[in-house]
Amino acid sequence: MGAALGELSLQTPMAAPSGKATPLAVKDTVQGTVPKTYGLMLLATRQLKHLIPETEAFGLRCARWQDVLLRTLAIAFLHPAATQGLAAQLSGWCSDPRDRERFVSAFVVVCTLEWLQHQRPLQDLIPDLLRHPELEGTHAAFHLENVQQHLLQRASLQSVVQLQPIPPQEWTPSWAIALCLYAVLSTPQDFQLTVQRARQMLPQQPELVMLTAALSGFYNGLATMPLEGRWTLKTLKWKVAVPFETGLLTLADLCAAQWAGSTGLDMPASAVFHAPGQLRPR
Repeated sequence: MGAALGELSLQTPMAAPSGKATPLAVKDTVQGTVPKTYGLMLLATRQLKHLIPETEAFGLRCARWQDVLLRTLAIAFLHPAATQGLAAQLSGWCSDPRDRERFVSAFVVVCTLEWLQHQRPLQDLIPDLLRHPELEGTHAAFHLENVQQHLLQRASLQSVVQLQPIPPQEWTPSWAIALCLYAVLSTPQDFQLTVQRARQMLPQQPELVMLTAALSGFYNGLATMPLEGRWTLKTLKWKVAVPFETGLLTLADLCAAQWAGSTGLDMPASAVFHAPGQLRPR
């Protein structure tokens, strides 16, 4: 849900200089406004039947590293052993010199999801990440250390962006995930402000804004999601009969059941579009 609202937010103008958050509602929403989120849904439902320990099967051999980080979300939620299982899988892939930086950054995403899942203190997240041997001597560790210092010093947003003044087209996965985490950790209880901050820090990077929104939404829960944006999602339909929000919530139920070990991988790929009833309270 957070990823979908993050994508919707990219359709709205930036907030005014006063800093007032811009509503996420899109009055003239048309079919297919959030195609990236829809793609994540399709990827996740395919993984219900085809999870095997190969990067190609996981869908992480992407041409663009931004897609690797975003797709990691969908895979993490439906991995048979949930985040711990995927973290172990990525740990082995991190030794691959061809894609090490991509997989190290994906590893950071999965470890962050696990941390948020257990509601651990957010101020300890980056120090814990830096203790993982997979990050030792990596660019990701360097950038995360810098971000942690800026968080401790309550540095301005502009000073964080200037840590590495390079154009977005030359960004690296490790720099990007560090910025995503800065956006989440600097305003952890405010979903809309986090998304607004991500849009400022991550220009021309819709996947990274969606990733940031997804992490913030996962931490804060459904109750914090803007009602205007959720209303927009209720109006969206593709080639299925149910509203898009219903499909997202059903997929969330399937993820929760998968994590709890109460469902196997024999569920049809179309199950996300046919709500089986709530499996956990929202």
